[in-house]
Amino acid sequence: MEHEIKHIFLTGEKQVGKSTVLGNVLDALQERGYRVGGFQTLPFFIDGNRRGFYLHSLGDTPEGMNDIPVAVCFHSKKGPSGIGITEAFNRFGAGMLKDALDNADILWMDELGRLEGDAYEFNKTVVECLDRAPHVIGVLQKVKRAFLQEIALREDVMVIEVTTDNRNEMANMVLDALGAM
Repeated sequence: MEHEIKHIFLTGEKQVGKSTVLGNVLDALQERGYRVGGFQTLPFFIDGNRRGFYLHSLGDTPEGMNDIPVAVCFHSKKGPSGIGITEAFNRFGAGMLKDALDNADILWMDELGRLEGDAYEFNKTVVECLDRAPHVIGVLQKVKRAFLQEIALREDVMVIEVTTDNRNEMANMVLDALGAM
């Protein structure tokens, strides 16, 4: 039985522009009237220095329950490092995705990577979304993690690599691919 592609994930090197491309796709989808739900992973800064990341919901959330920190960065003798906050992914990240699954036309996962590796409830919810949602658009960090490989190898997933050579056309490529599904 042939599987149809339903989900699109971007990947690529750090700082190549994956989230910028997705931001352009998000704007275009919202202008076209699609209800997009899910999350963005955004950096937070203290005194001008990046100190971690938080999940920002694209859907409705109870007051004060958006922008939940999910990683804290610190510097050690070995250089910058980060600690993922597993409970934040499991409670709030999974909740954002479950809400989107019930209320959105397209689910948004920007981005999946190394920090949520031990967040089993969150990872289970990601798989549920891939199994049930009409379309998921997201970013997979270019890191070796079994969970990310499982997503990339699904027959209903298309993974597109963003490079400095193709990033300016990538938003239109994603929109065209989505329109062909």
